[in-house]
Amino acid sequence: MERYRHDQTAWVTLGMCVVMTVFFYGIHKLAAGGGTTKNFVITIVIMALVAVLFFRMETRVTDEALTLRLGIGLLLKTVRMDAIASVTRVLIPWHSIGIKIIHGGWIWSASGRKALELRLTNGRRLIVGTDDPDGLCRALGKPETVFEED
Repeated sequence: MERYRHDQTAWVTLGMCVVMTVFFYGIHKLAAGGGTTKNFVITIVIMALVAVLFFRMETRVTDEALTLRLGIGLLLKTVRMDAIASVTRVLIPWHSIGIKIIHGGWIWSASGRKALELRLTNGRRLIVGTDDPDGLCRALGKPETVFEED
């Protein structure tokens, strides 16, 4: 049974894709001889791929698992509910968007600084960025501590 579902748009990522595309378009136009169309097309394809892979994050909690999906769902993380030992509210750096490896685990985030750090029973940790930490925390139903300031 689904307890929680929340989508968060990655506005920073989408904005950066637009900014980088405009930047590379300018470089393309300023390059000696006008630059090659092939290089500009490659840039557009890369920015489109980044946008498709990271434009949003869907967070789902069922009785069995927490599931995180980025973009169209090619990037997927599932954690069994019985593998989550505890939950701590944390603030992450503003630049920690997307998927990042950290000491002892991973960060999955679409936007913003609010997050929940999940301590797993195997000693690893997973930090889940969310603009709804209260709702996600309630849905997880695990022991909780308070925000930690960075």
